[in-house]
Amino acid sequence: MIPIIPTMDHTQLAQVTRMFAAIRQACGDLTHYYSNLQPRSYNVNVSAEIYFPFPTTVNNISFKYTSYLKQLVLTAETITGSQKFIVKFVQQYNSKAHMLCAEAGGSPALLGIEDNVIFGWKMVVMEAVEGIPNITV
Repeated sequence: MIPIIPTMDHTQLAQVTRMFAAIRQACGDLTHYYSNLQPRSYNVNVSAEIYFPFPTTVNNISFKYTSYLKQLVLTAETITGSQKFIVKFVQQYNSKAHMLCAEAGGSPALLGIEDNVIFGWKMVVMEAVEGIPNITV
């Protein structure tokens, strides 16, 4: 039979044995900890804003986030709820192409772009368009 760790060095073999024993102990401790974990009660009065740590103003329009459509694409609405938006976080965006499409009626109106929101990412805010549910944005 061939050993898993081919070595004749007894010191190294003892170190590897202790490492596997520690891993086994840690797995047992974690299994015990998580099997006895009780669900926490959460404060339902906490503002939903803590789940959306992103800028909330573009071109003097203040808004609040309402949900995630997918990663880096969110829905938002004005503070009064009178207008709905789509907010995208992107690294590149062709605003000229978007505006051309919007003028032709092929895309929603572009409300604003904030450059360098964080580490070079841009925040693109556009009108939300009611349409077919479950489409990929």
